[in-house]
Amino acid sequence: MGATDESVSAYYHIRLTYHNHRWDSLTPASIWPNEISGKDDSWRGDYQTATYADPGLKFWTAEMVIPWSAINRKSPWPGDELKGNLIMCT
Repeated sequence: MGATDESVSAYYHIRLTYHNHRWDSLTPASIWPNEISGKDDSWRGDYQTATYADPGLKFWTAEMVIPWSAINRKSPWPGDELKGNLIMCT
C-alpha cells in the first residue's frame, strides 16, 4: 500500500499464517521475483492480528487491525483509492 498509481516506490509486505505467525517488511517495488523476499525487514508494523483454524484445517479465518499510522498514512478521504493485496499462507 503505497500509492494509487504505478509510481509507487515501496510497499508494506505483511504475511500471516493460520498459526498467527507474522512476518512483515517495507519492500521496495521492483520487478518480480526480486520484490518477494523483502529488502528491509526492519520495519515492525504496529498492528494486531488474530487467527482461528478449524481442527481439521478445512478452513481458517484471520482478522487484522492496521492503523493508518502503522503504514505511515493519514485517514483516506471519500473517493481516495488504495492498492492492496491479501495472500494468506498455510
